[in-house]
Amino acid sequence: ETCSSRCGSAPTCAAETPAMVAPVDLHKILGELATPGTRTVSVRKLAQVLTQLGESAFSEHTLSSALTADGVKRDDRGGVSIEDFVAWAFGGSAPAKEDLGRVWNFSAGPSMMPLEVLQTMHGEFFNYRGTSGSCVMELSHRSKEMINITAECEKDFRDLLNVPTEYKVVFQQGGASGQFAAIPMNMMGTKGKADYLVTGRWGELAWKECEKFGSSNAACIAKASKYTHIPKPEEWTLDPGAAYVHYCVNETVHGVEFNFIPAVGDVPLVADVSSNIMSRPIEFRKHAVVYAGIQKNMGPAGLATTVIREDVYSGKDR
Repeated sequence: ETCSSRCGSAPTCAAETPAMVAPVDLHKILGELATPGTRTVSVRKLAQVLTQLGESAFSEHTLSSALTADGVKRDDRGGVSIEDFVAWAFGGSAPAKEDLGRVWNFSAGPSMMPLEVLQTMHGEFFNYRGTSGSCVMELSHRSKEMINITAECEKDFRDLLNVPTEYKVVFQQGGASGQFAAIPMNMMGTKGKADYLVTGRWGELAWKECEKFGSSNAACIAKASKYTHIPKPEEWTLDPGAAYVHYCVNETVHGVEFNFIPAVGDVPLVADVSSNIMSRPIEFRKHAVVYAGIQKNMGPAGLATTVIREDVYSGKDR
């Protein structure tokens, strides 16, 4: 089925014109017309492209009606994703999620990636943004494109979570478990001791890792009850001389979640927010360090992000 046969009385368009450019070339053309920072193109520009590819004028109204009739989605500004448009113009209606053989994944991690993100990655895999000539995995970490990717990622992260300016945002390899060692190595300093609120598997692993670097005190531990509750704060044995207090906000294995921020006085507070980051606001100024694995709510497995107060970031307690 060609584009014009779906459009009824529409004039000849790219899908049935022998001299039309190949879909691979069309991705590049549309990438240059996309709204900055997106992979969407306005219907007006799409109609202009089809007119240039075809033999006669193709109106914005006709194209808009055809896209609507075939259920092609639009963004808030009425734009159409490049991938959806190419699929529609050259291979029928844009494929629905269930047509791609994908499943719904509700496991703790790694989580599902939004289909729109995967489609954008697919369309740009061989040539990032249609202008770099390389896959994003082939770009130099010093290249303008990669620097822009990192800067945009940090800005979006800060905007979404309202990260204060006096906190640094660091993206790291290794997932959140890598921070089990990084925290004591960078924060224990000359005090040589730290407190841990052990309320589940992840808090326990962090506590045991800290033992390699100094005195690791379980200020509370709920293992006797198989980690089915959080001990009352008045039962905790916090040390005011500790270098920091660590807790895991949400324990996915045992299903225990803090609904309050521990009161630890002047001792720096460290939070593992891997499983619920981006699900609620975070009071960063009540914490010295907040870290999370990216794979549950933000991106692919194997990465972590850490938000660090400037005085801790300075390395004075390394």
